[in-house]
Amino acid sequence: MSLLALLGCSLGLTSLKDSGALTAATDPEALEPTEVSVEGLLYGIGAEDFVVTEPAGAEAFVEELLAADLLVYVAEETADSLALSASLAGADGRQDPCEKVVALPRASWADPMFRSGPEDLSLTVGGVPATFEDFQMEGTFDRYAFGWEGWLSARLDAREVNEALPPELEVCSLLDGLGGSCVACADGSPTCFTVRLDSVYAELVSWPYDAAPDRSQCG
Repeated sequence: MSLLALLGCSLGLTSLKDSGALTAATDPEALEPTEVSVEGLLYGIGAEDFVVTEPAGAEAFVEELLAADLLVYVAEETADSLALSASLAGADGRQDPCEKVVALPRASWADPMFRSGPEDLSLTVGGVPATFEDFQMEGTFDRYAFGWEGWLSARLDAREVNEALPPELEVCSLLDGLGGSCVACADGSPTCFTVRLDSVYAELVSWPYDAAPDRSQCG
């Protein structure tokens, strides 16, 4: 837990995750703006910090693909936008310097809410590069920026994701067995599927973050 989060506990402050304040709030004007700048803050999202709503019934499969914690960094805050970047964490939850840092679509910002995308991104799934088509992410910060809660979604191509699975497994066959299905990609191949994560909670962490890590020693 970060120093700021510990301070919040000692002061009796409550985050959105604990209070459930987002359940009915959709209008930025109905929410209190943050009391602090979010620029320079780093947030972690682990496998226990979201609910898989698409593909239906594929929670365990998606959580396995997204096993590494996602780190989201606020590089810049202006009056109406946020510059965000993301990278994956190692087993200790800290930034893995061998994972590339990806600039996320610049987010619109109506304090305390932001929205990034839609835009195509090249990220990593199970250690394999994959294109996240129409990536979108939305979140609302709590009053003291100890965390933000929201959702994210993207469309992936099973032809890329299959490389992260054991040879005997295939994404579209797995989805068929769970009552879902793949749909047509932009090139007509029936191998695309949408991943949507709801109830995402990103917690403020105090780890150092390097926007341009030295990857010269990485394999």
